[in-house]
This record gives sequence, structure tokens and C-alpha cells, in this order.
Amino acid sequence: MRFITTATFLLLIAGASSVVSQESTPMPDEVAAWVNDLSAESYTRRDAATNSLIRGGVAVINPLMEGMAEHGLEVTTRGIYVLQQLAVAGDAATEAAARASLEKIAAARVTAAARHARDALDKLDTLRQQRALDELQRLGAHIDRNHQELSSAMGPLFTVEINNSWRGTVDDLRWLAFLHDVQQVSFVGDKVTDAWMAHVSGMPNVQLVKIKRGSISDAGLASLTSLERLEFVRLLYVDIGDDAVVHLAHCQRVTRMDLFGTKMTREGETKLREALAARIDRRRGAFLGIQPTQPDNPVWEIGHVTEGSAADKAGLRAGDAFVTYDTKKVGDFQSLTAMIAEHDAGHIVEVTLRREGEIITRRIQLGEWD
Repeated sequence: MRFITTATFLLLIAGASSVVSQESTPMPDEVAAWVNDLSAESYTRRDAATNSLIRGGVAVINPLMEGMAEHGLEVTTRGIYVLQQLAVAGDAATEAAARASLEKIAAARVTAAARHARDALDKLDTLRQQRALDELQRLGAHIDRNHQELSSAMGPLFTVEINNSWRGTVDDLRWLAFLHDVQQVSFVGDKVTDAWMAHVSGMPNVQLVKIKRGSISDAGLASLTSLERLEFVRLLYVDIGDDAVVHLAHCQRVTRMDLFGTKMTREGETKLREALAARIDRRRGAFLGIQPTQPDNPVWEIGHVTEGSAADKAGLRAGDAFVTYDTKKVGDFQSLTAMIAEHDAGHIVEVTLRREGEIITRRIQLGEWD
């Protein structure tokens, strides 16, 4: 992750403020004179020209690019600085034009100018990401730089979750495009629509996408196909069906996909397995909330109970051993998992357990995955 100093941040913001306060578009001859003065012998003239160009806004960008092509490194270096200031102007058109100009310079052959432009773009990326994070948090997004997703073995991820606390509009989600270090995006709640998904498209380093309880259509999942580093997709309690396979099948880098509480059928699951070299886990959506001591052994006990889960609420605890689940004899942990997978969240089941040599009975209202 790249960092930007406080001094640089304040300098960029100061430049942005001066652009925003611009009152009129400069005349072409004024701009030409400012560009020429970037190479003046007098520091005072060079500095004044630099500040005038920054205040000139989008109108100075093309003449500045032409002047940089005609003059030497002195003008180019100052010109890149001007473009860097314009790229944080607060005006979308000015920012886009300035950034495109910097990208054009950076894409040129290996030169000092190209290196300066790339450095400017790196600083802009860091600044834009921090601005985006601040805006998203202000509007109700939750930011966690060390989030551990349930059932994921990927380790802590830099995560942005947007749920029913979101106070922004769909258009405000455009800030997601600037989050170049974010590794997980989670959309949770009934506010989530296909329009939200469009803003995930193209995020450069997203590895995990979770959608829970959203109003997402099969076609809405097409946005996932543009995520080049996507490895894990979790779709929880969304009404996607077999028509989603045509889109999910294009997520060729995905190694795992959870489909809990969806409308996808076994036939759809089979087609998805044929299309992807990934672990596909499709369930009706019930969640118990236990971890076993020896998952592959027919003789096992509960090793851990998830706090607040259905198992926790029903009084299950570490050391309990399952005897039956919904009148069926329980074998290894995988067999119990398969039984739970056939139930919906909210379903009530009766289980028997062996606890300290005694058989006890519990009625459990199954929960849902998070």
C-alpha cells in the first residue's frame, strides 16, 4: 500500500481549493504566457506562472501539454506538478482531463518525464483512495483493514461493507472505483440492487465479494466477471437462479463459491461445477454454528460454539456429541453438515446429544449465515 505525507496531502488540497475558486476561463494568450514563464530565469515568475495555471482549471490542460512537448525538463516537471494539482480539483471534468494527461505522459518511453508522471499518479491514487474511504465512511460504509470473513481461509482482508446503514445514493458508490487496495467488498441488506453491482466492476484488487439479502438479479452478477483477482464469491439469501450460471461461469479465477439460500437448483449447480474449477457449496441456508474436534472421524464432539448462533441460543456447548439430528442418526461432521444444508434458515429441528454420559434433547431454531 502506498502512503502520502501530511504535507503533500495539504499541498494537494490547497491546490484543489485554488482551482475551485476560479472565477473565469483564462484567454489563450494568457495561458501561453504562463506556460512560457515556467522556464523563466526568475523564480518569482516561474512560481507565479505555476499558480496561475493551477487556477486556470481545465482550460489550461491542452495548451500545457503542447508546451511541455516543446520545452525541456524544467517546464515538463512543473507542468506535471500543475496536472497533479488539477487532478484533485474537486471538479470531475478537470480531474479526469488532468489524470488522462498524466497517464499519457507516463505511458511514453522511459524518460525522466514519464517517471515523474508515474510518481504523480501513484500519489494521486493514494490520495483518491483516502478521500474515497472518508466519503464512504461518512455515508455509512464500514471499513475494516483486517476483516476475517466467516468460512474463508484467505486470512485478514482490507474490507468495505455497505449495508442498511448506508445513507448515500447509488451514485455515491462511484467512490468504490478509487479503492485500489481493497480486497473484499460486501453488500448486505435489501437496499442492494443490480445498480450497486455495477460500481464493483473493475476494482483492481478485489478477491472476495459477498452479497447478502440483496435484490440482485441473475444478470446483475455479470459485473463480477471484470474482477481480475476475484477468488471467492459468497451469495447469501439472494434470489439468483440457474440463469446466473452463464455469468458466474466467466469468473474463471474463482476457487470457491458459496450459494446459500438462493434459488439455484441442483442442475444449475452441476453446470457451474462443469464450468469452473472451483469448490461450489450450495445449501438451502440454515446455519447451526458449531465447529467439530475431529471433522473426518465418526467419533467427534463439538469443539467450539459460535457466539450468538442457533447452537449457542439452544444451549449447546463444547464437549457435546451429536446422536441424532431431526430423528436421523449423525455420523461424521460432514454428514451433519449435509443434513443442515437441506433446511432453510428459521427451520426448527430436534436434536439429541450426549453430554457427560447422559442423553439430552434440544429444539433448535436454525439461524442464517453471515
